[in-house]
Amino acid sequence: MCFLWCGVTVASCNSDAGVDAAVPEDEVADAPAEDAGRSDGGRDGGTLDAGPRCADARERDMWVWQGMIAMDATRRAELFGFVDLYGIRAVYIESEGLVARTDDALETLVAEAETHCAQVDLLFGNPAWALRSEHDTLLLLIRDAIAFAARVSVPPLGVHLDVEPYALPEWVSSPDATALEFLEMVEAVAALLSTSPLELTIDIPFWFDGVMVDAGDGPRPLSERIQEVAD
Repeated sequence: MCFLWCGVTVASCNSDAGVDAAVPEDEVADAPAEDAGRSDGGRDGGTLDAGPRCADARERDMWVWQGMIAMDATRRAELFGFVDLYGIRAVYIESEGLVARTDDALETLVAEAETHCAQVDLLFGNPAWALRSEHDTLLLLIRDAIAFAARVSVPPLGVHLDVEPYALPEWVSSPDATALEFLEMVEAVAALLSTSPLELTIDIPFWFDGVMVDAGDGPRPLSERIQEVAD
């Protein structure tokens, strides 16, 4: 699925302590400005299927870019205190440095999230991965994510891509080629995940509606092409 955003962060986790727990509730957006939807058991309806304890409706998702929080029990406790305080339904944990580890740090975080009525996506975000020359780097991480999900008792819900190709100089110098390579990246990840229970979600800006990409069948909006692959 695709999350279309309008420049609003739902909730963040980027302070020195790992959690922006002081953010007033009225300053935290209720949901992405536009959401293409997600038909899974826990996120579509805003609740986790874990009985009456998790019956409260939740609509907020959270990007956690300091993945090493998983390594520290105290910081995990701070994270889930934030999750409880703001009613977070899904935690996107940056996983580039976690999925191939042999310890149980990430597994513990995913399992603890379930006890706090939240689900976890493995978050990957590096603009360079949009380039064809870097696709293999991302695909290796996706393979590690699939292997991780297969070996743990409480697997994450999916893979969440927050790759921002427009941060690259190539987006300015060769926008058509870079947009096409980004689309090819999405297609390659989706193909890998097609035989895995892990779902794929992708963050894209609303203005991708105006980015036209010709993949051999004529120009069409990049957002439309990505939704076709990810939905």
